[in-house]
Amino acid sequence: MLGAASRPGQIAAALRGLDEDRDDSLPAVAVPFLTHASPAVRRAAAQAIGHHAAAGDIVSLLAPLLLDSSGKVAATALRHVRGRALPASLDGADTARSRRLSLSIRQSSGTWNRVHADLAAINDHDRDLAEAARKDLLAWLQHGAATSYGKPGPAQAGQIAGLLAASRLSQHQRREIAFGAGIRVPPAGS
Repeated sequence: MLGAASRPGQIAAALRGLDEDRDDSLPAVAVPFLTHASPAVRRAAAQAIGHHAAAGDIVSLLAPLLLDSSGKVAATALRHVRGRALPASLDGADTARSRRLSLSIRQSSGTWNRVHADLAAINDHDRDLAEAARKDLLAWLQHGAATSYGKPGPAQAGQIAGLLAASRLSQHQRREIAFGAGIRVPPAGS
């Protein structure tokens, strides 16, 4: 099917067909198409891989597409990567787009990862990123903190305490976060 396809539309349609049929050749047959010149083909390949790759392989295969020039390709990859361990290569890119994407992924990977990511980003030199993190953290305090179950692990609790101490949050906000995390309120500026 793919061997006979030569135009991007045909290749994308063939990949979508294999995906819908849950073909045994997936994800292997789709991997070479992740770097195809056509965004439609890259998107179809990412979708097929996201549906059929082993959980441990999804991040390594789709992470390069998170910074794809096509927003639809990046969104497809993000849909399958969310909630999984973030690839170090994304943090290493150190662009405004990669930092925003990194924050977005972390915000959707569990309560304490979200809080940790927001606190880390609040003091970022990128004002837009810092503001996005601040808004998300305040939304969590208003709507999600009361329904958060469990506490962060000891290492993450220590990191959250350190980030709280350095944050530009009000004393009241710092107390609320510390209470939810089950940690002592760190003194401001420590």
